[in-house]
Amino acid sequence: MMLLDKISDKIFLQDAIFSVKTCISKSLKLILCMFFDLAFFVVYGMLSAPVFSKLTDHVIILGAFVSDAMKKTGRTYVNNQSLIDLILKPQIWPFFLKFLFLLALLGAIVYIVYCVFQGINWKLSSELAGYDVSWRQYLKAFAKINLLWFGLFVIYYFTNLFFAVRKTIILKFNPTYAPNYFWEVAFAILLFVALYFMILTYVSGTIKIGLKAAIQAWKDFAPPIIIIMLVFLAIDWIMLKAGLWKIEAAYFLGVVLFLPALTITKVYIFRVAAKLCKNGILPQY
Repeated sequence: MMLLDKISDKIFLQDAIFSVKTCISKSLKLILCMFFDLAFFVVYGMLSAPVFSKLTDHVIILGAFVSDAMKKTGRTYVNNQSLIDLILKPQIWPFFLKFLFLLALLGAIVYIVYCVFQGINWKLSSELAGYDVSWRQYLKAFAKINLLWFGLFVIYYFTNLFFAVRKTIILKFNPTYAPNYFWEVAFAILLFVALYFMILTYVSGTIKIGLKAAIQAWKDFAPPIIIIMLVFLAIDWIMLKAGLWKIEAAYFLGVVLFLPALTITKVYIFRVAAKLCKNGILPQY
């Protein structure tokens, strides 16, 4: 019995139950959260689709230019042909600048749409968890916090893109080349760690306190986060199996399982943070 109590305390079982019950009892706010989650994906898709189309065109053009430049130089990866040197060539650089502009435009679209829809979503989730922060204060803090995370995401995206393009070009000219998957694994781990820190800054409302909380209480946050990961892995497996049977079934389960789970887990994390704060484990929020 004591073991079960310890496990319950570690995973904050009571707060998980509270989160589910609260979302069910306050179904209007839950539906609003689900609506803003779904609206974010829809609006993001509609606004970003034209930019993605142009980006794809420029990637094809850049790839053709780089391949042609490598053929003219007669060099291969073995001779250490530099991808950066090729990009800086006069015939390639203007297209690369346009490519950067399109990426910046896409980033601006994502930032604005994300801050509007997800900012409202996180604010509603905080209210479900019992937090009392003004709309203006929270949305302003949310926008400021995301300036950091989107800046880091741009660096991450460009670095990941560089290695992906580099690998594609190498394989084209040297099919026997064995890719090193170290960086792909490293980027995946880095993305997971960044998401952990990002969520804690959303909960705290400030970058400084969120980062400090994430570092000081990672052992306390680890069990709840593992539980959340397992829940979404289970939902993903169920949706995958349903999609293999009928794609409409996967969409239906996405609405009835995935979207509510997003809100419930946000409420759960808010509750965990509040409890750790009261226990003196985290700095006061």
